[in-house]
This record gives sequence, C-alpha cells and structure tokens, in this order.
Amino acid sequence: ALKALEVDKAPKKIKIFANPVNMSFDAAESDPCTQELEFTEDAVTEGTTINLRFVKFQNVTSLSIFCGANFGNEDQTVVNRLVLFGLPGNLTDMGRWSEVAKKG
Repeated sequence: ALKALEVDKAPKKIKIFANPVNMSFDAAESDPCTQELEFTEDAVTEGTTINLRFVKFQNVTSLSIFCGANFGNEDQTVVNRLVLFGLPGNLTDMGRWSEVAKKG
C-alpha cells in the first residue's frame, strides 16, 4: 500500500496516445488522446487493473503516456509501477473470435 505522501505524487489522470507522431508536451496537453484514465485514490493504493478500450488499441506499435494532474499539489509525478497486458497481433487467432463472442 502507498503512504499518504506517495499518493500525493501519484497521477490522478493519464492520457494514452497510440502510435503518436512527434508528440510534444504541449500536444499531449491539448490534443485528443486515444484514451484518458482518471484514477481514484483507492485504485492507486490498491493497484487496481483498468481495462482499455480494446478497439482503440489494435495495431499499436508505440505508446506515449502523459501524466497530468496529481492527487496532491506536487510538481513531481511518481509512477511506481505500470503494467501493460496484450498480445502481438500475429498471435491473435481471429478465427476463434466468433466462439468467444457467442459465449459473452
């Protein structure tokens, strides 16, 4: 669990950009992102898994991650751990997709 001081430095919002081209800090603040995540203090302290919109993250070769506001008024943002789960597209068997979709 994170201590109170560590939570103050944790990002409250993160913007994720799939396949960005020449991303700058100004562009990250103003441009539309692929998905924006807003965390609660509980999600940060517990390390809650947050699912991304699957359809927005297909054919991704690179990501830019912009950390916006923190929970506190800290100038510095600290990310202790960031884990991304996914599969390379060539390992995805889309022929089985109909089987999965029918079960849902």
